[in-house]
Amino acid sequence: MSNSTNSFRLKTYSLRTHRSLAPLDTSNPNFNKSVSPVRKTKSTLTTSNKTIPKKTTKLGINKNVSNSNQLIENREREIERLNRLLDGGRSFDSVSLEANLRNNEKLIAHQNMQIEFLQEKNHELERQLQDFVQNDSRRGGRELDYAKIEIQKSREELSSLDNAIHQLENEKRCMANEIFSFKNELSEKNLEIKNLHELIEKIQEDKAKLTKKISKLLENERDLVQELDSLKLTTRRSTSNLQRSNSSKNLNTKLDSHIKNVESERDFYKQEVSTLQKLLKTSQQDTNATRSRSKSPSKRTNGLQVTSTKCSVCSQKLNTSNSPTRQSSNEVKQLKRERDELQNLLDKFEQHMSEIQSNIKVLTNERDKYNQLYEETKNELARSRKELIALNNQKGALNEANNKQANLSLAAQSMLKRVESERDSALFDLRNTIAERDALKERHLATNEQLTRDKKFFEHQLNDLHDRLRKSDCEKVELCKQIDLLQNQLNQLENRIQTQTYHLAQTEQDLNEQKSASTQIRYLAEEGERALEEQRRQLAIKTDELHQYEQIKYRLEQKIVDLQELNRTLKDEINSLRQTISILDKDKDKLLTSIDEKTVENVTFKQELANKHRRIDELNSQLTQLDAALDRANDELKSCKKEINNLRIQVDRTNEENSDLNRRFESACRENKRFQDDLITVTRENQVLHCELEKSNSDKECLKDQLQDYINEVAKFEDLLKQKEQDRSSLLEQYREMTNEINSMKMNLNSFENETSNLKMEIQMKHSDNKRLRERLDILERDFQQQLSACQEYEVKLSSANRNLQRLEEQVKKSQLENKDLMQDVMHSRELNSHLEQTREDLTRQLTSKELDYEQLQNQLADKRAENDLLKSQVNSERTMVKNLEELIANNREKDFHMQLSTQERDSEIKLLKDRISLSEQKIQSQNKEITCLRSKIVEYETDNERLKRQLTNERFERERAAQELRKLSDSADLNSSSRFMSSMSPIRVPVSLPPPPPPPTTLVSSSFEYGLPHPLPLPLPLPTPQQSASTAMAAAAAAVAASNVAAAASGYRSLSPIRSRSPIKDISTHYQLSSSLTSSSNLRYSSSSSERRNPSPSKIN
Repeated sequence: MSNSTNSFRLKTYSLRTHRSLAPLDTSNPNFNKSVSPVRKTKSTLTTSNKTIPKKTTKLGINKNVSNSNQLIENREREIERLNRLLDGGRSFDSVSLEANLRNNEKLIAHQNMQIEFLQEKNHELERQLQDFVQNDSRRGGRELDYAKIEIQKSREELSSLDNAIHQLENEKRCMANEIFSFKNELSEKNLEIKNLHELIEKIQEDKAKLTKKISKLLENERDLVQELDSLKLTTRRSTSNLQRSNSSKNLNTKLDSHIKNVESERDFYKQEVSTLQKLLKTSQQDTNATRSRSKSPSKRTNGLQVTSTKCSVCSQKLNTSNSPTRQSSNEVKQLKRERDELQNLLDKFEQHMSEIQSNIKVLTNERDKYNQLYEETKNELARSRKELIALNNQKGALNEANNKQANLSLAAQSMLKRVESERDSALFDLRNTIAERDALKERHLATNEQLTRDKKFFEHQLNDLHDRLRKSDCEKVELCKQIDLLQNQLNQLENRIQTQTYHLAQTEQDLNEQKSASTQIRYLAEEGERALEEQRRQLAIKTDELHQYEQIKYRLEQKIVDLQELNRTLKDEINSLRQTISILDKDKDKLLTSIDEKTVENVTFKQELANKHRRIDELNSQLTQLDAALDRANDELKSCKKEINNLRIQVDRTNEENSDLNRRFESACRENKRFQDDLITVTRENQVLHCELEKSNSDKECLKDQLQDYINEVAKFEDLLKQKEQDRSSLLEQYREMTNEINSMKMNLNSFENETSNLKMEIQMKHSDNKRLRERLDILERDFQQQLSACQEYEVKLSSANRNLQRLEEQVKKSQLENKDLMQDVMHSRELNSHLEQTREDLTRQLTSKELDYEQLQNQLADKRAENDLLKSQVNSERTMVKNLEELIANNREKDFHMQLSTQERDSEIKLLKDRISLSEQKIQSQNKEITCLRSKIVEYETDNERLKRQLTNERFERERAAQELRKLSDSADLNSSSRFMSSMSPIRVPVSLPPPPPPPTTLVSSSFEYGLPHPLPLPLPLPTPQQSASTAMAAAAAAVAASNVAAAASGYRSLSPIRSRSPIKDISTHYQLSSSLTSSSNLRYSSSSSERRNPSPSKIN
């Protein structure tokens, strides 16, 4: 019996150890079924033990001893066989446990390697992110520096523009002063013209007086002639020669004196006329001339003294009166120079305007570049966010994997240390990223402020420039008006000069009439004298006439020179107009290039639309991927359910194995006596284990502190995540504000571009009108020159033909025979005339060849009438050519008009395309908003999924914990019942107070679920317990479950993190608490049982 008791004690110890390895589920009905026969055998054994001392005899004892010896020998054989199989006495379960632990350790090592590899990848990605952020910051700094330099350049250009505008204003003031001086000069010239009109009227009055005097002189001459006739009749023949000679001398002397007086008056009047001509000449040439005062002759006849005195008085008045002076030709040249300078200034101003336009284009291009860079940075930020999200997802996957493996007790501490190190590194990285984010925000704000300031500054400058442009245009229009007024005034002055020349011509005609009258008087005197003096007088008259013709010739030459100067000025103006035309052509080319650039921009916009559509498709694909991920999660849930079903099947298998263990239990009860001796050694080991328990409790408290710190850190991380979400929302709001500002800027730019396009269209219309007028002028000038040259050639040809007609009348008969050859030559000449339209050089060559042909064929021409007909036909052909040219000009104008219409249509199409682009941008914005909404929904779904996962893990954890508590409670009850059974079964009572049973070792974990084993361990069944202990255990388990539910409800944490939910430390702590409570209760019961062994009461025995 002692051996059986010892074996029973060892069996109970093995049961305790195995129960510490895997507590069973007492709530399972299969377990109760398997335990019921064991309890029955237990009751039979107890009854048999009670009835043994009454019925036994020596023979029965010997038989029982022999039977027990046989059983012991058989058991020893089985033990040896099991030792061989199980490596020195260890159970199959422990061996399988070790193998599984080794496999698990290998898996953990492999997973640790994977984690280290992923950490290295994370570090590399973080380095790449840092490098990317640094490169972005450097690029942004460089771009900001470049923008600042360009802003400084634009400011310098604007300052130069301001200086140029000030210079233009000063020049404008100078021009205004000059115009005022011109007005004063015009007023003075008007006064001078009035004085000239008064002088002309006085001259006309003097002329009338002179005609009257001449008529009186003629009457006096007639009277004198009559008197001479009468004297000749009355003279007597009888008078002496002396008397005749005396009378003839007296008459001759009288006649000589009268003729001298007439000649002196003629000379006087000639001098007066020459002075008047000089005055007029000086007035035409604008030169100040000093005139000598003329004096009348002293000796005159009594009849002519009055007229001489009047003429002298008139001459004195003319000489004494201030001569009407105009400004010299130098002033005219100055005016022309000033006009050229004004034109140059206008050209410079136009060039300056073109430079301003080019600067504006450059600024718009730079703005487009900045917008592109801004969009690229946005895309890069989006990519970085996506990469961060992917990294977070990877980290989440790693955390889930770590949570699945967190139930492994051996790697728990190492994993916690690694998690803490990763947390510290993540915190450090978070702080760095927050600092970098704050720095980038500050830079972004600074750049935004600078951009707003620069935008306002440039807008203000643009408005000032527009105002200045308008002012300059108004001033330009005023100057053009003033120039037109001056040109009109000059034309009026030229018309007045022409009228004055016409009046002078009339005066010259009157003077010629007077001269004719004087010549008649001379002829009358010459008839009386017929001497050499008359011939001399005629020679003098001819010389005087030659002088006059020379003077007239000189005047005509001067007029020709003036006309040549006018032609030069007109040519200069034409050249300037051509230059402006070339400038306008360049502007046209620039506009065409700008149109091409806008077409290219439209193509780029279309490409951007295509890219955005592609991006939308990518986002749709991402949504499909997320849906697939949700389906995968559902599949995982289904797989989890399948695993649960497999576990249930395994539980059924364990029940079957329990039935086998019940069979073994019957044989094990016989060997329990052997294990009673080993209880002493077990008590000693229990003391050692108590020490270890105390150490484990201290370690448990440390782990609790660490868990609290970890919870606080998790709360901090959640706060940081909230702050990040707030920052993200603020950044989104800033992005929206920036997009609105960019849209407003685009609208303003579109309005400015429309205004500039309208202005350019107006300028093009004006330039086209100017071109048309210039082309008309050029065509008219060419036609005029061609007609002049043709007229001159025709005049020369007619003169030569008239000369040749007289020579060739004799050779008509000879030329008739050669008409056939001449007709062929004429056909050749017609062909040459048809080719004259191609080039001027060919015309000159053909003309020279024709002249040579005419010289060679002077003796062979038949009729000049044929030539005249040919010339007429040529004139008609030229007229037709002129008409054709006019038609071509009209066609060109129509083409230009159609081109303008086509350009307008293109502009309208461009506007329509811009409207479409704006609509497409709006659609893209709406689609982006929808995408953001979908993303927010996806985030919500992800959060719901995570919440559901956490709930599942919490529920699993609570189920496992309740199952463990129930198993532990059932084990404690079984141990109590077995201790009582042993106390009742032991015949030899040891008077030694045993220590409490040892707690479960810390290295072993409670259940197979926590180790992730595929099958539960085959453990021996516990001993039967009484009903009172079972009911108390069930009540304690229910109270523990209720307390855990109340604590969870009071904490308010519905969802726990994966590490919190699957932490093995908390499981160990709860296991230790339960085991300590159970050990304390077992110790109490053990002490009570020992006391009962010492002093058994009859009630206990019953």
